[in-house]
Amino acid sequence: MSNLFYLVAFLGLPVLSYFLTRNLTWTVAVTGAAYAVGGILISFSIDSGVGWNLASLQLALLVCLVISVVLSFFIGQPSTRFTLRHHLVSGFAPVIAVLLLVLVSRALAAQSGNWFTAVGFLIQRVSAEDNAQWLDFSSQLAQGGDIVQVVPMGGPLQLFMVLMATMMASVSFVAFGGVNEVFVASNTVVYAEFGLAVLAPMALVPLMELRRKLVPGGSRRFLPAPVVWTGMLVLVTASLAASGLGHLTLQFIFIPLTFWVAIFAVGSGARYGGSLATIGVIGSALVWFPLTPIALVLLYGGLILLTGRVARQRTFSAFVLAGVWVAMIVLTWSGFLSALRYITDTTTVATGAGGFVGGISAIAARIPSLDLLSSQGGTEQVSPSLSIAVLISAVLAVLFIRRIFPKATSAALFLRLAPAILLATYSIGLLLGGSWWSGAPPAYGAVKSAFLVSMVIFAVAAPLAIMELDPRNRGRSVVRFAGITGVIYVLAVDGLLTRAVTNASPTRWPSEVDKTGNYWWPAEVQSIALQPISSIPIGCAFFEKGAVVPTALPDGQRAYSCTRILVGLAGQDVTGQPVINWVKREWLTNTAAWLEEYPELQTLPPEIRDRKLILMDFFNNVVGLETIGTFMDRVKPDWAIEQEQQ
Repeated sequence: MSNLFYLVAFLGLPVLSYFLTRNLTWTVAVTGAAYAVGGILISFSIDSGVGWNLASLQLALLVCLVISVVLSFFIGQPSTRFTLRHHLVSGFAPVIAVLLLVLVSRALAAQSGNWFTAVGFLIQRVSAEDNAQWLDFSSQLAQGGDIVQVVPMGGPLQLFMVLMATMMASVSFVAFGGVNEVFVASNTVVYAEFGLAVLAPMALVPLMELRRKLVPGGSRRFLPAPVVWTGMLVLVTASLAASGLGHLTLQFIFIPLTFWVAIFAVGSGARYGGSLATIGVIGSALVWFPLTPIALVLLYGGLILLTGRVARQRTFSAFVLAGVWVAMIVLTWSGFLSALRYITDTTTVATGAGGFVGGISAIAARIPSLDLLSSQGGTEQVSPSLSIAVLISAVLAVLFIRRIFPKATSAALFLRLAPAILLATYSIGLLLGGSWWSGAPPAYGAVKSAFLVSMVIFAVAAPLAIMELDPRNRGRSVVRFAGITGVIYVLAVDGLLTRAVTNASPTRWPSEVDKTGNYWWPAEVQSIALQPISSIPIGCAFFEKGAVVPTALPDGQRAYSCTRILVGLAGQDVTGQPVINWVKREWLTNTAAWLEEYPELQTLPPEIRDRKLILMDFFNNVVGLETIGTFMDRVKPDWAIEQEQQ
């Protein structure tokens, strides 16, 4: 019952903030800042050795959202108020549309499966290996114990995952009469990814609430709803496309970054909206470490500006905001320092020869390896056609902003564009710096950052650019309709929109779980109240008739993907690594490696050795379940046998 109470509070408190202010930009800003500040405190406490579990994280999120409502009552109410009808048409309608897409897809898939399976959905996404990391966290949440991760996912994202876990626990309680741990852990990750795509349109509410004279001498009007929807479509498309690779952190930061760029570009009637949006970006840097340099610029640049403001105004609000800023610098320092150490991880190299009595010695120096510029991995990329569309949209958007703010000075115009300029400059630096540093084409970190920045700028700029295509028209026009169609055409031809739609397709959900072909069925969600995570297998391997040990061959990728996900679902992403390494080695080398990996398998703790493997035949049918420890006792290398005999 406590989960139901928390779920009502988590969903209801932002709604209360909205009805107090009737300003959606303020609601998004203050709610995002609540997640960010709460996440900063959690990340700091984790670095200080404090343990957290689902109950304590739920309480922390509740407190943060209550504070956001208090701020809405005392500070947010003087913000510009808008009608509910305008918000329903321009803002909530796209959110509902994406939500319906997800639910309809799930309902269609349930005709051949059921509403609750998610393990097979995750296992079959062989390119989304990162999902195992998020499962490791959601599994520990579902089991209720203290959460232990070598690399925490970042406090703000942890709080969002707590929201989703609370929702899944409530659904499990209503559907099954109890909290099914496997259901909660697996569906928390699945619906966190879909949920971020559903929430993505909220990042563009500053454009939705923009009310200016769109033509000289005209009356103040809103942007036409279809124009704003175009930017929302861009962001939803980028989010759904990223979900296919399990890039949950990328999906998460799309929202605060886009909101930040949008609120500075067009302004807002929400009090302190820019400051709250900036706090959200600083918090998101704890989720996605490549944003650390951006966060540091914001922290210390903001401190300088706030110091000047306090010196000039000496108001209570200025002192409070400056105090909050100093506190954020203190609380985020350890996390950002850790991220910088990772980015600039140093290696020792010989730089020359130094003489000394009796011989010559090389002089060693430590230089940064800059893993961000040289790491490899799969990610969404910006195609030439999409990059051209981003460039054209950005130029037209600047012209539109200058036109609707005719009295703005060059400095004021630059400030409006500062977030976009900062992100673009950083992305270009990573692309060029990475190529120069590594002597190779841009690597994973730079390409992923370029995709992030490009889609953020495109989402904000596209609606403004469409308005500038027909500057004499106050509302809808054929020219603007052509612009909207052009944006959709570029997304479709580029392939980004088709990949996004594919990731939301009902065919991506597995059919009814049975014991023929669906090899993951021993680990799949069952429609029962109690299904502890400790009861499901921890990996997959092939075991043909006559074999003595399991193997990843002949289909190494299938065995690896299954094992990687199940180890994460077990909440053993660290301690279960030897099992993953064994399967991965066999996959990549196409050679059996049980005996070679045996020393690492010996390091497995007893609770992992007692977990079972799903054993498959050549046709992917389950032929049995056996513990890892049983095979370790049955087949040992000669040196291990000799050690036992001594």
